[in-house]
Amino acid sequence: MAVHGTEYRMWADLAGRDNLPAAALPAVVEGLLPDGPKLEPWQSDVFKQALPKLLARLENQPLRDQLLAVADAGTIGLLARQGKLNSQDVAATLARGGTTPELVADLARDDTHRRVVTALLDQMSYGDLLSAGLASERPRLDGNHLQLPQEDRWLLDALIRRGLTLVTAELAAFGAANRTAPRQAGRYWEPEGWPAYETLAMLVERVPQQWPDLVEDPAHGQAARHLLLDCMDTDKLGDDLLRACLPALCLPEWEDLPLPQRSQRRRLARIADRVARHPRLQELAAPGLQETVATIVKRGRLLHAAQRADRNPYKVPALAGDLAITSSDAGKLAQLVDLVVALPRPTAVHRLSSFDGSAPTPKEMLSSDTRVQALAALACNPHLNQDLITGVLDQLHPVEVQWLSTYDEVPAGLRQAAGAYASAHPDDDLPYVVSDDELDAVTDPEAVMQGWLDAVAQHQGAFFHQVEYAVLHSRHRTEALLRQLPADTVLSCHQEPVAVEALLRICGDDADRWQAVLRDLTARPDSDETFGQFLDRHSARQPVTH
Repeated sequence: MAVHGTEYRMWADLAGRDNLPAAALPAVVEGLLPDGPKLEPWQSDVFKQALPKLLARLENQPLRDQLLAVADAGTIGLLARQGKLNSQDVAATLARGGTTPELVADLARDDTHRRVVTALLDQMSYGDLLSAGLASERPRLDGNHLQLPQEDRWLLDALIRRGLTLVTAELAAFGAANRTAPRQAGRYWEPEGWPAYETLAMLVERVPQQWPDLVEDPAHGQAARHLLLDCMDTDKLGDDLLRACLPALCLPEWEDLPLPQRSQRRRLARIADRVARHPRLQELAAPGLQETVATIVKRGRLLHAAQRADRNPYKVPALAGDLAITSSDAGKLAQLVDLVVALPRPTAVHRLSSFDGSAPTPKEMLSSDTRVQALAALACNPHLNQDLITGVLDQLHPVEVQWLSTYDEVPAGLRQAAGAYASAHPDDDLPYVVSDDELDAVTDPEAVMQGWLDAVAQHQGAFFHQVEYAVLHSRHRTEALLRQLPADTVLSCHQEPVAVEALLRICGDDADRWQAVLRDLTARPDSDETFGQFLDRHSARQPVTH
C-alpha cells in the first residue's frame, strides 16, 4: 500500500539511498505501490524518479515485477533505453500486453534484448514497422533533458527485413488469390492482394547504399525491385540499379490473371506509370518491354475494348497515353491516333480570369483537353509516323490546335506545325464571355448570351458553370435564358433573387404548391431538369379554390 501524504516523497527519497539495507527493500517497494489501480499524478512523478535507482540494486524478481506493473509505457521505455531492464522484466512487461512499436524501438537500444526484439518484429504489421522506425528516430525526454536519437542501424535493417518478408509472402499468395475470376467484377475491380509498398519504402529509402544488395537478395529481391520501381525517385536509381530491377518491371505476377481485358489493362497502366517515373527504362528495357506490351495488348484485346469505349471518353486517351511510352508497334499507335481523333469534339469558351482579368490559356478555354493531351503523348513516340498527327490538325477544334502550339510537352516539330496551322486558320467563331459593361454596347445582349449557352450545351460540369453563372449574374439576363439553366443551379444561387421571385409568383397563397416545392427541395435534385421545366411542372398544378 502506498505511503500517504507528504511521507510518500520521503519514502521515495529513502528508496534512492545507496546505504539502504537490503532487508528494507520489501517494505520500501510496498510503500511505493498504489492502493488502487494507479498512483495519483503527483505520486507518479515521484515514483518515476525513484524507480531507476531502486531497480539498479533490486534483485528480487517478484518485487521488480510489482514495480514495473505500476510504471506507464513511457517509463518502461526510458528504463529500456537506460539498460535498467533484465530479460525477465521484459518478458513480464510483454506478458502484460505492453508491446508497442515505441517499446520495441527502446528495447532495441540494448543489445541484450535483440533476440526478443527480433521475435517481436516477426509479429509486426506494416504500420507497426513504420511506427517502430519513426520511434527510433524521435527525440525522447530524459528527466529535464531532451535526448536526441542515435542512429540504430541494426533495428532499421531488421525492420526492412521483416517488411520485405511480408511483401514476399504477399507476392507468393497473389497468384493463388486471383487464380479464378470473381463472380462479380465491378467497374473498379482490381486483383486482390497486390502489395502496397509505400510504407516499407519510407524505411528502405533511408539505406540507399543497401539497394544493390536488396535487389539481388535470393529470397526478397523481387519485392525490393517492385518497391524501388514504384516508390523511389528516378534520380536516386543509377542505370545499373534500374537494369537490376528489370525482372519486376512488367509485373510477371500479373501475366496469367483471369479477366484479361481488365487485368491486362491494369497491368499495362502500372507498367506505364513505372516508365513515366523512370524514363530511362524506355531504352534500358528495350526490346523486352515492347514485346511484353505487345503481348498484353493482344491478350487483353485492349484496342478492341477501346473501340467500344464511346460511353467513356477517358478510356481511349488513357490507353493512348500508356502505349505512347511503352509500345513500339507503329500500326497499333496509328490506330490509336484514329480512335483519339474520333472522340467527341470539345467546345471552347474565351473568358477572362475572374481573379486577375488575365486572358485564358488554351487548357482553360477547352471543355476537355484529354483528346489533345493523348495526341501530344503519341507524338512523343519515335515509332509513330509524325505526319499522322499533323495530318489530323484540320479535324481538331481550333483551340486544340492552339494547345498543341503552346505547351512544351508537345514535340517541337508538331508544335511548329500546329502554330503555322493556327495562324492560317483563325477561330472566328470562338464565343467570348464578356462583362455586363461590354454587353451594354451590344444591340442584342440576349442573343450574345444565347450563343454562349448554345456553344456549351453538350458540356455540363465545371466548364459549363463558367457560362451559366455568367448568365445568371448578368443584369441582361432574361426569363428565356434563365429557363435553360439547370434548376439546381438557379435554386441554389441565393445571391440573385431569381428563384425567390419565381416561387412567390407561382405558388402565391397556394399551400399545396408550397408543400410540393418543399418536397422537391428536400429530395435528391434532378440534375437534368432545367429551371424552365421546374417552373412548368409546378405551374401545372391546379390551384386550390377556397
